[in-house]
Amino acid sequence: MNSKVTNLNLRAACILAALSLNLTASASLAQSNAATERTSESGAKAGAPVSTTKTVNWSNGHGVQTAAAGSPATGTAGTAKSAAPAGSAATTVATKTTDLVALQGPTTVTQKGTGWKTTSTFIELKEGQQALPLTFTVTNGPNGAAKMQGIDVKLNGREIINPKTFAGKDTIAVNLSDLVSSGQSQLIFQTYGPNGASCSWVLTTLKIKVTDIKPVNCAIGDIVRITGKNFPTDKTAYKVTVDQKPAIVKTASATGIDFIVPSGLTGGKKTVTLFIAGVKCDPLYIKVAAAPEVTGCNMLGVAPGGDLTIMGTGFSPSAADNIVCFKQLDGTLVSTATAKAASETTVTVTLPESYPCPSDVLITVKTKNQESAKGVTIFCSQRVIDKNVLN
Repeated sequence: MNSKVTNLNLRAACILAALSLNLTASASLAQSNAATERTSESGAKAGAPVSTTKTVNWSNGHGVQTAAAGSPATGTAGTAKSAAPAGSAATTVATKTTDLVALQGPTTVTQKGTGWKTTSTFIELKEGQQALPLTFTVTNGPNGAAKMQGIDVKLNGREIINPKTFAGKDTIAVNLSDLVSSGQSQLIFQTYGPNGASCSWVLTTLKIKVTDIKPVNCAIGDIVRITGKNFPTDKTAYKVTVDQKPAIVKTASATGIDFIVPSGLTGGKKTVTLFIAGVKCDPLYIKVAAAPEVTGCNMLGVAPGGDLTIMGTGFSPSAADNIVCFKQLDGTLVSTATAKAASETTVTVTLPESYPCPSDVLITVKTKNQESAKGVTIFCSQRVIDKNVLN
């Protein structure tokens, strides 16, 4: 009996000891976690680097922070899940940094001495580059250098990075789209850390790729599309010329732009030159339909309201594509009319009822906005009314 009691007491003592060890370990773990949280909250001065990237998208003056694995400075890819402000939905941001190209930098900022130090530098953009998607990336301790303990960055007096947002991070990327203009924008770095510590910054944008132009066969006034990848969505970022004649950019998206073939071009192969944010792209080519040629007509004269057939080459078989121009002999345009019938060699048109007569008429044909260089002259006669009709 005494032996059984002794065994029970020993077993109870072991259980109590184990419980005591578990409670002590839990308390230690809780203290450790609390200490870690306090260290994170202490800001960049904690000096506990983590190989992560934090992206800050500044929209309407409010920062939306996202943390992602990988560093844009090393060319690795990362996927970031945002820690969005209260009341907004969290989003996932995927960045393929191999698509990035540096517009400026990397530029190194080195700590000289102890305490907080101030360094001034500038972002410089060419005309048109402000329309590009711009990312400003700061890396703490680049290439194995000693890290800063605190980093604060202001752009034109506006804070875009502070020690709290940089705490425990190796890299922060800030979306500068719509925050900078062409020319110079001032950057003020305030840094804290050991003498010789450094950070670096680089301004990047997406690498633009032009892939195609369609349709290749077109006419003046047609809309032509240039397709590609990572195009700016701001039309002001583009300049397009066709054989050095400026073209109007009608629409712009991330996958391409639409432009209007300008007037004043002759027919044949034409060089399309595209400038994106001031950078000249490789030339593209289109073939513009040649202007029609007028060689004659079926009558020397016709009265208003009468039909006339014009002969030549280069007309469109679609009647609606052919506009007949009625002019004075000095070239002054008096009236126009759409063809009522057409082939590649003939155009039939009705002389407008209101055309002034009697008069000489110079006739040219405009096919798909290309006008014939020469025309044919007829006489617009008055209508002859039968006397019997008047009686």
